[in-house]
Amino acid sequence: MSRRTPAISTDQVEAYVCFARVGSIRGAAREMHLSVEGMRARLQSLEARLGHPLYRIEGSRPVLTAFGRHVQRLAPQWLELARALALPGGEHSGESGAAAKVRTAAGLDGLRPALRVASGASLAVPRS
Repeated sequence: MSRRTPAISTDQVEAYVCFARVGSIRGAAREMHLSVEGMRARLQSLEARLGHPLYRIEGSRPVLTAFGRHVQRLAPQWLELARALALPGGEHSGESGAAAKVRTAAGLDGLRPALRVASGASLAVPRS
């Protein structure tokens, strides 16, 4: 039986990257022009999709878990790849909503991405 790759969005990953860099939900929300509740929802959704906590609260401060630090290392590469896949040839195709039609999913074990296209088809990208 194959392990299913969780569907995660670039919005969730971008929120996590910002949160991990800034070190607070409120600060990351401010930087991304989101409400604190919106930022929290993105982080919780990402945790639920990945199946592991990304951070814990110690006192009043968030601290990344070991898994959270692992995701923090891989997330920028994941975002770069997701953007490259959404923009064929490295240039914007000019089609409105082209990026919105592509949902990316990544197994964080070595950054093996897959694309889930709006039709439901999946295209795995092999390891190099």
